[in-house]
Amino acid sequence: MSYGAHGGWFGPDNYEECVLEKMKGQTKEMMWTAQTACEKEFPYEKELYGYKENLEISWATGGLSIYLMIKENRGDYMVTRYKAKFAKKQCSEVSSTSDYLLTEEFRFPQGAKRAYISTPDAEKYKCMRTEIIWGQYRK
Repeated sequence: MSYGAHGGWFGPDNYEECVLEKMKGQTKEMMWTAQTACEKEFPYEKELYGYKENLEISWATGGLSIYLMIKENRGDYMVTRYKAKFAKKQCSEVSSTSDYLLTEEFRFPQGAKRAYISTPDAEKYKCMRTEIIWGQYRK
C-alpha cells in the first residue's frame, strides 16, 4: 500500500510558521529573504512606508462625501487602507499641520480602486495630505 504526499499537509499554516521554517539553519542575514518569501505565500496587511511614490491618487468632493481614487498602483502591494488629512485652505496656502482640520481613513476592500467617506462640509476641503498607507502583498 502506498500513500501519496500532498503539499500543505506538513508545511507551514501561517506567516510566522513559514518564517520559522525558512530560517532553520540560516544566519540572521537571511531574515529579510525569508520574510519576503513568506509574505508572498501568506499575505497580511501592513503599513507601507514610502509607498506613496508607487501610487497615483486623486480625490474629489461631492455633496457630503470625499472620494479617493487609486488611478495607478505601480507597486507590489494592494492598498487596503489610506489615512489622509484635509485642510479647508488651498495646498499652496497651508502653513502648518494645524491647518489640517479633518483626518479620515479610507478602506479599499478586496483591491477596490475607489473609496469614500461622508462628512459635513465635504466640499469646503481643498487640500489633502497622506498620513499612512496600509496594504497587502498581491499574489
